[in-house]
Amino acid sequence: LGELIPTATTSQNGLMPSVQRWYTNNENTYTGDLNDIKRESRVIVNKSTTNNPIREWAICETIYIKSDLLIQKVYEYFSASVIYVRAYSYNNIAWSNWTKIVG
Repeated sequence: LGELIPTATTSQNGLMPSVQRWYTNNENTYTGDLNDIKRESRVIVNKSTTNNPIREWAICETIYIKSDLLIQKVYEYFSASVIYVRAYSYNNIAWSNWTKIVG
């Protein structure tokens, strides 16, 4: 999926400039809804985080692809033997369904 970029440079379709956040400890565990993450980031999520397809401790990476497309990847926190991906289209204003690609 290419290199992570620190800042998105477009404002088309409401995409705001993005700042990476690399959470590294449990104090910063994201417990909201993964559907709400629409900025490039990498967060730790727990098993009760809404829309966590693994339903266990995991890492969620949101990657900016282009002005109207984001990709989310979720993988197990401890072993990464299960990986799910999905895309967000600003044109359709929706996340696609999770697709299991490993595990």
